[in-house]
Amino acid sequence: MKGIFYIDGQNVSQQYGFVLSEGSYVSLLAYPPLKEPEMNSWAEYSGIEVDLSAPKLDAVTRRLRLCSFRPVYDLQGFIGLLQSKGKSDFTFPDLGITQTLRYVGCTGIDVGDVLECELEFCEDEPLKGFTFQAPIAGNTPNQGLQLDGVDISVYNLQLLDGTASSVLKPSMIKPGLLITSRGITGQKSSMVPLYTQSRDVTLKLFMKCAGMNLFVRNYYSLLHKLIQPGERELVYGLYDQSLKFFYKYSAINYFSNDGSVWCEFDVNVCITNG
Repeated sequence: MKGIFYIDGQNVSQQYGFVLSEGSYVSLLAYPPLKEPEMNSWAEYSGIEVDLSAPKLDAVTRRLRLCSFRPVYDLQGFIGLLQSKGKSDFTFPDLGITQTLRYVGCTGIDVGDVLECELEFCEDEPLKGFTFQAPIAGNTPNQGLQLDGVDISVYNLQLLDGTASSVLKPSMIKPGLLITSRGITGQKSSMVPLYTQSRDVTLKLFMKCAGMNLFVRNYYSLLHKLIQPGERELVYGLYDQSLKFFYKYSAINYFSNDGSVWCEFDVNVCITNG
């Protein structure tokens, strides 16, 4: 049965009558954001200087939508269990993942033929206990986007519309010295040579895998690569510039697990060398 989940090994569906809505999967799988690193933007250089010697993920909110099709359920008992435990290990067999979550509160409830409620949790230590596994490439053709010298197709990733325009859009120019007074027309500027600002780029990605185990393996191996110490390198198509970047945050736009797994998601990065 889909939607069954466990708290510290206890079957919540069996004990309290609740199953997890598929709409919760997007929240559970979303990458945690990166804590903002220290950085400097020097006027006489393009881009920014960033300290990525030890990048760290930030805590992330997880929202679980629960429903009960049973005439008898125990919402108060379930909430009481969450309050008594504080943090618990949540295991989601449909996704093949376990997360340590801290209960924050109930953000919505709908009582009708089916009881539905949304509960908010915080994952204080994302990827706790994570063990890296190298991605397993499928039959995805090369996408022309290289991450640290390797085409992203090794993760079973395909590029979606919007990635090219985001990557290839030129950077804005850093403001130079401007002098203005009532005694001159307009203003005087000292802006030669021109230096570029850092910029955010959105990688719009699609991953299709034959099963959940393969998806989880490839999906989290990508995050593991993105958060390694130091700047990452991005090369796209015939664009002859190597772009240095660091990961910022991500969002899942679509997720389906019907036999094969389909996932569309955005990865937002900061280009540091302008």
